[in-house]
This record gives sequence, structure tokens and C-alpha cells, in this order.
Amino acid sequence: MFASNLNQLLEVVSSVDTTFGVGKNLEQRLTGRFYTHEKIGKAMAIDVASRLDARDDLKIIDPFCGDGRLLCWLLEAMHGQGKIPLHSLQISAWDCDSGAVEVAKKAILRKLKDLGVVVAHVDVQVLDSFWFAVKHGNSFDVCITNPPWETIKPDNRELAKLDSEAKEKYVSLLKEQVSLLEVFYPHSKPLRKFSGWGANLARCGIEASVQLVAPEGYFSVVAPATIFGDQISAPLRAWLFSQNTIDAIHHYPAEANLFEGVDQSAVYFLGCKVWPREEHGMLEVVQHLEKNQGLQSSAFKIPISYLEENNYAIGFNGSQEIARAMPYFADLLKLGDYECGNNDLFKIGRELDETRIAEKLSDTGVYQFIKGRQVTRYSQTFGDVGFLNEDISPPKSSALKRIVWRDVARQSSIRRVIATVINPGVVTGNSLNVLVPKKMSDEQMLALLAVFNSIVFESQVRASISTNHLSVGAMRRIKVPNLFSKENVKIISELVRNQLREPSESCAAEIELQVANWYSIPHDVYLGLLAVFDKNFGNDISEIKRLIELDWNKKHAN
Repeated sequence: MFASNLNQLLEVVSSVDTTFGVGKNLEQRLTGRFYTHEKIGKAMAIDVASRLDARDDLKIIDPFCGDGRLLCWLLEAMHGQGKIPLHSLQISAWDCDSGAVEVAKKAILRKLKDLGVVVAHVDVQVLDSFWFAVKHGNSFDVCITNPPWETIKPDNRELAKLDSEAKEKYVSLLKEQVSLLEVFYPHSKPLRKFSGWGANLARCGIEASVQLVAPEGYFSVVAPATIFGDQISAPLRAWLFSQNTIDAIHHYPAEANLFEGVDQSAVYFLGCKVWPREEHGMLEVVQHLEKNQGLQSSAFKIPISYLEENNYAIGFNGSQEIARAMPYFADLLKLGDYECGNNDLFKIGRELDETRIAEKLSDTGVYQFIKGRQVTRYSQTFGDVGFLNEDISPPKSSALKRIVWRDVARQSSIRRVIATVINPGVVTGNSLNVLVPKKMSDEQMLALLAVFNSIVFESQVRASISTNHLSVGAMRRIKVPNLFSKENVKIISELVRNQLREPSESCAAEIELQVANWYSIPHDVYLGLLAVFDKNFGNDISEIKRLIELDWNKKHAN
């Protein structure tokens, strides 16, 4: 068995005080310490307690206990619901922060006294939970926790604060820590690494927490929302959903400011350590929205089978109306399916690396360079941009007409998918992703552009991509209608030509309706999607509804 090297790491950085303007010093980076807000923690505790049966004995644990607040809230919830066991309650609390552990012990004992619980045994320990959890798998009935949030990798700003000997030792210990975590928690290993790094304490903490729970036991974990949407966490999600029953996940937006020094959205999820039994299981997604100083919530359910097709990625801008449309995409091919085999129509990727981009551009040249901000739906602007230096070879794709879409797509954006067609002689950078034709006709390309910019496609993106990027890998998983449908391609491509030539709300609305027909979505389901976007899309939706009403009146005249 390997031994933890956390104490050695903390010793190396003990004299370094570095925050870099984000409120985190090296010790906080190594331990990933972010305490749970009351709004999340109490709701989470009530949810966990509601799943428990009254029993004679119970073992609960928080392996990353901090000051013990989650365990205290769980005890409150269990007491309020009459779930305190009759004979024995074992409470275990672990953490690597000795000061926090002492606070946790006092808080738990005080809470037990206040509640009048006399059957409890409290075991509080200072230790490296990642190492200790390996030896105590399947030992607890309940795990409620908020694992550390941090990616393990050296930062040049951190290294600059260390002398050469300490720097070498620090990097060596970090590499050793990563190796240990990958051995202990293989499902948490990132799908790909960047410069050899990528181990994430939140992912490892999730795997450790679930491992601690005995068969048919319950777990509830707080985590960064990105883990449920990014590509590198796909192996962890696959293990989590395929080997356990996860039935609810609660999402809190970054705007709620529930974690000090953390500008990102968070989730807590609940599950049971049993093999998923329901063939048609559903995941309830609860979105907590920051409204006028308080959190309001809305909920919808997603079929687990749909998640499985999508690498179990979850978008937190979905709705019940979007979830209702999902079954109608079941038999369609994904965008990525048209990159191979008999459907080898195009290739998706990127063109020019924007690292030190200023050195690659000049004021004049043959190939014009554009960024994401210069692309809008069905159009592009050039403005004050540069040209590719003549000594740099342009990518082969720059000789072709192709579809591009903005890579950055924040969840708060009115539209996340912003795409257009660019002509030969234009080169793109990292801020744009590119779809390059291979066996694809111009008509198919224009029709596919209509799909990209459609409400139906946008709905799928919101339901399945929770990161602030529309990466190539994530977009490959979105379902598209049959691109070999000659009738649909002909009708829609002609409309898109008109829209590219002379943009109008009327033409854009007609394109939307034709794409919805291409997807074969029932009328009432499509109206539900329109209702989701009605508030933010404004005139776009009004014009679509106007055309729908005109069409209905024509069909029912006399």
C-alpha cells in the first residue's frame, strides 16, 4: 500500500504566501478547501435524510469534513424526520486540516447534545482522506461530503516563490501524488492530460466517497458543475451512473456566489450504491436560479438512456419542455457520425493555434484572420484584423468554404450556438471551431448551417453541454436530421442562401420551421421549445409564431 505524501507537500510550501488575486494560497490549492454554503448544505442534508429508513444502527461519514457543518446539518435533518437510529449511530469525520477537525469535533458533539442524541459514537481523525478511504471501502451506510476542488499541477507563479531545491522537491512530490491518485482512483483519471497534468481532487473525491459506501448505502456529494459536462470527466461519469443509481442532481449557478473565491457553478447529487435496475430510469435535474436575493428552482427529468448516449454529460440550461423533445431525437445520427464510414461528409476541428498570435499576423496579406467575436448567426464581420504572415503556411482547409461556430458559449448567453459559413481565403483561430467539407455538397453545408443555428439544435446543446465552450467533442454528440434527405436539403439550403444574401426575421423564422419539420418534432412539442426561448429570443420567436399561425389559418380556412 502506498503512503500519503500530503504532509511532505505542505511542509515544502509552508513558508510560501501566494494568492495571485484569487484568495488561494499554496496550502489551499493543495487541499482544495472550499466550505459548503448553508443553502446547499441544508437542502442536501434534508434530501439525504428523506431517503433513509428508520433503523437500529447507522454508520455515516464525511471524509472531507472541514468544520463538520454537513454532518451537523444531516443530524438536524435526521432528527427532524425521526431517522436517528435506536441503538447505535457511528459518526466518522476525516480531514487533513487539524484545526478544522478540532472545530468539527466540538460542533458535532454540541449538536448531538442539543438534539438529545445519546446513542452516538464520534470518530474524528486528522488524515489524508484520499489514502485512508482506500482501506475502508464498503464501510459506511451514508456518505455526505464536499470533496476538495482543485486540479493538481504546478503553477509557474508558485514555483517562482520557491528556491531551486524546494522547487524540484515540490514538483517531484506533486508527480508522486498524481501517480498515487491514479492508482487509487482509476475512474477519475482524466480522459486526456495537458502537459502531463490533469488529476482533479474533486473527481477523485467523488470516487473515494462512493467507494466508502456499503452496498445499498447512500451518498451525496458537492462538486463543481463542470465535472458533469466536460469531456475529461467522462470516464468518472460513466462509472458513476453505470455502477450506481443516481436519481437527482441539484445545480447552483455561479451568480449565486455560494463559494468564497470560486466563480463557477456547483452541484450536489444523490445516489444509492446499487446496480441500476430500471430499464427506463430517469435523472431529476433541479436548477436553482438566483432571483432577487433568493434561490428559486425549476426541475426536469432526463432519461438515463439519453445521458448514456451523450457520455453522461448534463447541460444545466435544460427544461421539462426540452426533455420532452429528447425521445424524438433517439433514432437520429449524431453530428460526429457523418465524419466516418459511408457518411464521410466532413471533418470537424480547428485551424490556427492562437498562441503568440500577434507574431503570426501582419497588416496586409492574402489570408485574412478572424476570431470568434467576428462571427454572428449567418454572417461575419472583419473590422480591424490582421492577415496571416506570408512565411506561415495556411491550413489546407482555408482553401474551402466551411461552417464555423464560436468556441466560447457561456451558459448565460441568449444563444449558445453562433455559426455561419466562411469563404476560402479566411483563416480561423482557437476561438472558432470549423466543419470542413469532404464529400459534402454546398447545399448540404447550407442546410447543416441552418440546423446549427436552429432552436432544436440549441435545445440539445443546453441539455447536454454545461461548460462554457462548445468544443468539437461535445458538438459531435448532438443529434442532427438525415443530411441525405434531398427534399429537406433543397428547401432549406435555398432559404439559407437568401438569409446570407439579405438577412430578415421572416426568412430566419421560415428556416427555423423547416428545420423543425426536418427533425420531425410534433407541433405541440415544438411549441413547448419556443416557450422556453420566448423571453430571451424576443422578435425571433414572435415571428416564428406568426408564421405558424398563418400556416394554421391557411390549412383551416373554410
